[in-house]
Amino acid sequence: RLPLEKLMEQAPHILIGSDYHRRSPTQDNRLLGHPAIKSLNTRQMVLEGRETVCAGVWNLDAADQLRGLELK
Repeated sequence: RLPLEKLMEQAPHILIGSDYHRRSPTQDNRLLGHPAIKSLNTRQMVLEGRETVCAGVWNLDAADQLRGLELK
């Protein structure tokens, strides 16, 4: 786990989350919606749950999406 304070200190360029259990109060969902995180103006990307939970060919889709971030 990464404490919110540490994350604020680091001010990442992008935060990557998952839509896995999007309607559940997961730490990921709470973190991405936190006012302090929003104040950083950090880009956010949300991947499909299957792209972050299980290994498979769909991981290539996630890799393509992440590679696309480099180009922007």
